[in-house]
Amino acid sequence: MVKFMNDERVYSFLGGPPFPYTHEDGVMWSKSVMERSQSLFRCMEDGNQFLDGCPVSSIREVYEDGSDVYIGDITIGRETPERTWVGPEDVDNLKKPVGDPTILYTVGDYLAPTHHRRGIMSTALRTIIDKWAIPRMNCQRITATAFVGNVASVGVFKKVRFEHVRDVSDAMNLPSGRGGHLMSVHLLEWVCK
Repeated sequence: MVKFMNDERVYSFLGGPPFPYTHEDGVMWSKSVMERSQSLFRCMEDGNQFLDGCPVSSIREVYEDGSDVYIGDITIGRETPERTWVGPEDVDNLKKPVGDPTILYTVGDYLAPTHHRRGIMSTALRTIIDKWAIPRMNCQRITATAFVGNVASVGVFKKVRFEHVRDVSDAMNLPSGRGGHLMSVHLLEWVCK
């Protein structure tokens, strides 16, 4: 993970991770992912019909001998109302009960550069939506963003029926290690049909 997060072909298209990305950053991220996953698995064990996310986010390549290697991540969770593109109808998004069909979700992802342009991310995204988000989260709407000019990410989302909604100027503030300036984004949305 640390290697990918310090590769310009990955970090230049991500809004949040610090740069340079350290081993400690990776450990903190991994711990937060594990805590969230364990919480979601406990909810499953308790028999909850709907969950508030997907407990699995790692994308791994599995070799013929059964071994595997981490190649990326895909995460789905509630969109935060503080984002400039979130409308007034979603201002209470974080307060809605789990399974509420009006919850607005968002998805974030990245893939190792060695695995770009192979259809992996569009397959992973389609799988998360069809096999998890719809049946296990009652997900009906998802937003995604890509920095203006990130044609490859926009293409991934469009393959999975996301539609371009609009471009949002100065929407994300990059970490100080990457200049700390504002970036504009393409806003895309998927609606369950």
